Amino acid sequence: MLPAAIRQRPGRWWTLLAVLLAAASLPLGHALAFDASAWVTWGRELWTLDLATGAGPSWKPFPVLFTAPFAVLGDGAGAAWLVVARAGALLAVVGAARLAARAAGPWAAVVAAGALVLSPWWLLNGALGNADPVLGALVVWALLAHGDGHDGRAFALAAAGALIRPEAWPFVALFALWLVRRGALPWRTVLLTGAGVLALWVVPDLLSSGLRSTRGATGPASAGSAALTDVPFLTVLEDLGRQGPWLALAAAVAGAAVAARRRAGVDPRPWLAIVVAYVLLVAVMAQIGFAGNPRYLVPALVLLSAAAGTVVALAGPAARGAGGAAVAAVVVAGLLVTGVPDLRDQAEALRERAAVRRSLFAAVDAAGGAAAATARGPVRAADPGLRALVAEALRESVPAATARPRSGDAVARRAPDGAWTLR
Repeated sequence: MLPAAIRQRPGRWWTLLAVLLAAASLPLGHALAFDASAWVTWGRELWTLDLATGAGPSWKPFPVLFTAPFAVLGDGAGAAWLVVARAGALLAVVGAARLAARAAGPWAAVVAAGALVLSPWWLLNGALGNADPVLGALVVWALLAHGDGHDGRAFALAAAGALIRPEAWPFVALFALWLVRRGALPWRTVLLTGAGVLALWVVPDLLSSGLRSTRGATGPASAGSAALTDVPFLTVLEDLGRQGPWLALAAAVAGAAVAARRRAGVDPRPWLAIVVAYVLLVAVMAQIGFAGNPRYLVPALVLLSAAAGTVVALAGPAARGAGGAAVAAVVVAGLLVTGVPDLRDQAEALRERAAVRRSLFAAVDAAGGAAAATARGPVRAADPGLRALVAEALRESVPAATARPRSGDAVARRAPDGAWTLR
């Protein structure tokens, strides 16, 4: 039975399965988000010691640790990163289900997985190679490892998450201090790990652009970010409501009261505390100038889904056996009704982005390849939102693709029919 397998199969088994499924998904839609295209470009540039972080997204060390070795695959580097990112998104679903199953049985796992998979933007975030679902996976599997008594492994997973988003730093630091006080982790390990995380964040960006990329995190935000609204703090809270299925949110809000009345295998209230603290941190940072993009909340959504599944399974008088199955079936049916239409929209958006990427690479091939297309100089991007994709396809830097075209420069443009021209 699948819920039993979620609880019992070792993590390496699920990791292998997630990687295989992620690889198999590539023909269904091969597209990269803006940030992911920049990470692929940065991975290639590290080999030439010509890293240019000044005009893309803010620097993130975790994905570049993968895209740098993937650079040997040439144009296949983007697909290789997608396998990692999509596998991480799948592992986040399994991890949320596993947490819920430990707390309240197999039907809690069903609800947790359904709440996460059917939430708005989950499919698109994972499919486009964003790193936020990977952070969600690292967080949830760190909690699982801690529950199994593997504190060293839990800390390593949490530290890896600190290489994806700076919002994770306070939580990793508090976890490390708690482990040190319990004698489960030596101070030397914590200090060396902290120094390594800080160095990977600061040194490459400092040597490349004088921390221009990091300072750019408080610069112009992308469309849809909370920073573009009148009160970013409140917008972040609204974004959580839009991302989390209403049924899952309602269940999670009731979590503390339910957990107090019923004895669960694992208390979900600490997960909810982490969710609240993380969301408030993102909201405060958005208010003081950071972007507050909705996808920053994805890691919180993973724990929120696990808590919701747990609460649903504990809520009714017949939470075990057929009664638990009936409760889970009703909740999942509700999630399907509200989530499937949005899931179709996400799939369509993925197909459209894959078509954009495919047509650009086809135009580069028609021009004789990236080397031929850039023989007379860099190719600029006519659309600023696609500059990272142009840089990746033409194998040049993001700043070069971003620069204002001068007389004689080639410019990559999309025609109304979707085809690209390099003129």
